[in-house]
Amino acid sequence: MPPLAIDVVDLTEATVGSAYDVVLVATGGQIPYTWQVATGVLPPGLALSSAGLIAGVPQATGQFSFSVRVADQSGRSASASFALTATNALRVLTTSLPEVEAGSSYQATMEATGGAPPYQWMLVEGQLPDGLSLSIEGVVSGTSSGGSSTNLVVAATDSLGRVAHSGKLTVVLAADRRTVAARGGTVFVDVLGESVSLFLVSPADGFSAIVVESGGFRVEVQFVPLQGDATSWVVCEVADGVVCSHG
Repeated sequence: MPPLAIDVVDLTEATVGSAYDVVLVATGGQIPYTWQVATGVLPPGLALSSAGLIAGVPQATGQFSFSVRVADQSGRSASASFALTATNALRVLTTSLPEVEAGSSYQATMEATGGAPPYQWMLVEGQLPDGLSLSIEGVVSGTSSGGSSTNLVVAATDSLGRVAHSGKLTVVLAADRRTVAARGGTVFVDVLGESVSLFLVSPADGFSAIVVESGGFRVEVQFVPLQGDATSWVVCEVADGVVCSHG
């Protein structure tokens, strides 16, 4: 009859707050076997049954070392030592990203906690503005060439293959504000990707302003003289880029 022995293996890492179970295995001797903890302690919330099942819901993090003893029907026994690590659940901490300015260098780093570092990152929903990319290390970088604000979701994977997703992250592309000064006043126009929108109109003394078009593909403002002068104007429109003119 083979001698009674315990298969010593690396125990699967446990996650605080999540159900855990693993079965210890013995060979040889005469079944049935009876198991018990000999020395040390299991993570709080876990227990070893007489059938060799470690199960429960871990309540604390840490690395816990313990030894177990198994006895067979004839009273022979064997012992072995194990270590079991309990960690917090993997969670993405990043909830927002800095504003992106077209034409400027950009860098932002994703953050996660729990699980078993290091983490690997990937984009799982949506897309970044043109010119930006997400590295496997979780760094968003590049120089945006424009586009529009967008929503995206990223995922972090820890070294044990566990995955956590972010909430929806909004990447806001900052507007390129243009100041166009005409004889009849000044117009402030925001350029965002392939669109324009009127931000502010400031008529010069002796003029009133009429907004003809306030945005989309064109902004047009007419400055009307209060007396005896020619009308002045500002136009910004999308045409192979954004072109502004005045008179």
